[in-house]
Amino acid sequence: MYKLKVENMKCKSCVLNIEDVLKELDPNMKVTVDLASKLVVIDSVVDLDKIIQVLAEEGHSALTFP
Repeated sequence: MYKLKVENMKCKSCVLNIEDVLKELDPNMKVTVDLASKLVVIDSVVDLDKIIQVLAEEGHSALTFP
């Protein structure tokens, strides 16, 4: 399970975009997005670096969160 902080996530459209792009990587991925805290919790077999790269390509810089 990964936790990411996505500081530039500002609206519901961003949330939907993040969910959609991650589900394209792994249709079985479990994604929980909390807009208020700007946290994305991901349960997937996809490598964390790949997830961060795909989010960056969509304009969402993500940092690992403890």
